[in-house]
Amino acid sequence: MALLLAAFFCLIRTSAGAQEIHKWTDANGKVHYGDRAAAPDSSKKIKVSITASSQPPAVPASPTSAPRPSLSPPRLNSQKKPVPVDPALVGPECRGLIEKIAAVPAGKNWEVLYRQFDRACPGIAYECVEYQSSPQNNQCIWVKRSGSRVLNRNRYP
Repeated sequence: MALLLAAFFCLIRTSAGAQEIHKWTDANGKVHYGDRAAAPDSSKKIKVSITASSQPPAVPASPTSAPRPSLSPPRLNSQKKPVPVDPALVGPECRGLIEKIAAVPAGKNWEVLYRQFDRACPGIAYECVEYQSSPQNNQCIWVKRSGSRVLNRNRYP
């Protein structure tokens, strides 16, 4: 497990610099970022600097003694374009449950909340795009759910 985790981080570090990022502004003046597949022809390729840590990720001394992580919050399939849902149709119970799910720390069990959300909010999910460098551009929308995932957070530098 530890070896697999170390290989995963190495793969991310080598492949991250090879990705193209494009920037474009929609008809409403909102700035978007994405890969070439999602970007319109009018988009501009931007240069992104990725700084890798000089130290390898920490790996537990003994993979057999390391605790197994519990279920992490699910993600939507980012390859499909989300279908927006009218926010007026989303009840307060769904809004409260998604806030609770979003607050669950990575690695903590949130299965009970997921089951509650699945019963109260069938067929919908919450998708967010978050920018560390410009949080004023963060945006979250309710979308039609594809599969079992109820929360998707796309985070960008």
